[in-house]
Amino acid sequence: MLSFRCLFGSHRRPSLRLPLAVALAASGLLAALPACAQTAANTIVSDPRVQLFDLEFDQPSARFAYSSSTDGSVWLGYVNPTTGDLLPSSGQGTLIGTQAESPVEACNGPEWAYSNQGPQIVYNKVLNGYANLARTLKMGDLWNDEALVNGLNGVGPVGSKDRNDPRPRISYAGAGFCGPPATKSIDAGGGIYWREIADPSTVHQIPLANAQGVRWVPGATVGQRSLAVSAAVVGPDGKKYRQAFRYWIDTGVAEQLTSDLSDHNSVFFWNAPEYNNELLFFTLINDQAAAVYRQINGVWTNIYTIKSPDPSKPYIESPEPFTHNGKSYAFYVVKDNSDSTNKDAPSEIYVANIDPSAPLNRKVSSDPPGDPLSGKKVRKDPEVFVTKLGPVIFYAAASGLDLNGDGQPDQNAVIWKADTGLGPPQPNDFNGDGKSDILWRNANTGANRIWLMNGATRLSTASLPTIAASTYLLVGGSADFTGDGRADIFWHNPVNGTNILWKMSGTAVVQTINLYTSPDLVWEAAATGDFNSDGATDILWRRRDTGELSVWLMDNTTFVSAVHLPANPGLDWKVGGTGDFNNDSQTDIVLRNSKTGANQIWLMNGTNRTGTVALPTVGDPNWAMRGIADYDNDGNLDILWRYQGTGTLQGAVQYWKMNGVNYTASVSLPTDADLNWTIIGPR
Repeated sequence: MLSFRCLFGSHRRPSLRLPLAVALAASGLLAALPACAQTAANTIVSDPRVQLFDLEFDQPSARFAYSSSTDGSVWLGYVNPTTGDLLPSSGQGTLIGTQAESPVEACNGPEWAYSNQGPQIVYNKVLNGYANLARTLKMGDLWNDEALVNGLNGVGPVGSKDRNDPRPRISYAGAGFCGPPATKSIDAGGGIYWREIADPSTVHQIPLANAQGVRWVPGATVGQRSLAVSAAVVGPDGKKYRQAFRYWIDTGVAEQLTSDLSDHNSVFFWNAPEYNNELLFFTLINDQAAAVYRQINGVWTNIYTIKSPDPSKPYIESPEPFTHNGKSYAFYVVKDNSDSTNKDAPSEIYVANIDPSAPLNRKVSSDPPGDPLSGKKVRKDPEVFVTKLGPVIFYAAASGLDLNGDGQPDQNAVIWKADTGLGPPQPNDFNGDGKSDILWRNANTGANRIWLMNGATRLSTASLPTIAASTYLLVGGSADFTGDGRADIFWHNPVNGTNILWKMSGTAVVQTINLYTSPDLVWEAAATGDFNSDGATDILWRRRDTGELSVWLMDNTTFVSAVHLPANPGLDWKVGGTGDFNNDSQTDIVLRNSKTGANQIWLMNGTNRTGTVALPTVGDPNWAMRGIADYDNDGNLDILWRYQGTGTLQGAVQYWKMNGVNYTASVSLPTDADLNWTIIGPR
């Protein structure tokens, strides 16, 4: 979301006097435009001939929206979930709206709004010279673009973010809030408003003096719907200070959250996994610190504070929280002044956590070698997106290229990508809490369920749709195929070779995707993993009559090619799962001998075995190896087991706690004595 006047020089598209590759090579910045996996260095991911800024991302669908400052068109593009590259690099994938006001004048570009009917996009449309609230949503195969009834003079709409909301909402500013009032609206005004998108009769103004920076608080239930804002309050010293508020839209109650002698802006609420998904918020204090608050005994209490580590750039702007692998983080921009409209002050981007026991405050912005704007970049509008390799931060800054041949670095805004270094999403995590979960299937009824876990503790059980046992056998297991950081579910039918994928959002199936059909029914799906280190989940297959192994290399949900593994474990060896056990960034294979009880890890380099590590033998054949995941969050993969025999151990579940390739201990999980239920993921 823009909170500034985004001034990146001319809004016109520069003329291109040299072929793009020649211009890039001549500038020494050719390395800034890779089409490969993300690296530690920041890279340009958009076409430098096209000015882009204020992109808004939808993580589950790997899409982004933006409006052109040149012609008012609203575009939808995609993000490569593996590399984080923009598709297409121009941003102009699908035209979904027209007549959009420039994000500079509207204080904001297009924003995603969510509901139980799916996402839509809200923005400002210019009609007869005036700003009007508008939305565009997909109806069938087409996007329907329309101005909202009773939407005149509203600017900077922000959509609610609850995907199960039956009544999606927007908040927005009144006329005159952004830009010169004479060019914006009939009458100057201001104030912050909210409404349900489809119901113009619900328009209400927030009754707070000089309210600014409005954002929706998570929660879609009527009676719990609320907004976070800052507003002016007279302090005990008689001076006015901006304080943080939570405004409850269904009751009209404004709850003041802070009351010190400081100015509070940029109030953000989020569900913090470290605190059992409690609502926390942070607020920017005097533009120099992001203070995190938690409600303790009914009082909002400052529990952590983030400051710039760079004394030469003590001022903070554009802070925003995100979560990854069960932890909370915030990204933010630092610079040497508090003027958010300043287009000359160099700035950097940092990522910080909120853990006082292991604080992290990492600079993620950088300049490529030979960049003529090194140390001079004005970085704006950071946004996070979680790729299969981990979270990246996109931001807008000048390219530093000379595409118009005038001998000077262009000031055209392009999109850069910065790796956060936080690592890939936790495997087999369905609910996004950073903990590996367990997927079950009932072979008798076709029922399916997920144990949501916290280490060895089962927190709850989530039911999934039933799928007939005679139709699909879930032998492929679960992995993130779509790049949204959540585990998806892979089904294989050994009778006809068909394969499908359940795209998951938490524990809900949001889409069924048909995959490539297996041409030879003698092969059975054995596990999943990334065997060519491209960040995409591949599928490991085992030949039933010989034990041979083969890998389907995938590009997300698209089959690319099949690669036969040179080594053959033999018919007695079954695949127990895959994962990187020796931390060499290669997917290894765990096998169990069904006759002898021997267990081993194949250390791999791509699809080639480079070594074998023997694990302890488990002679009782009733113990079945059921998957690989990190259940104790120590950074080492563990091996999941289930006892499928009768007696005192019937249905017992354990995992082997590992230290790299070495077994260290057995840890018991809850038992399920019903042997009709089988663990089918993680694999």
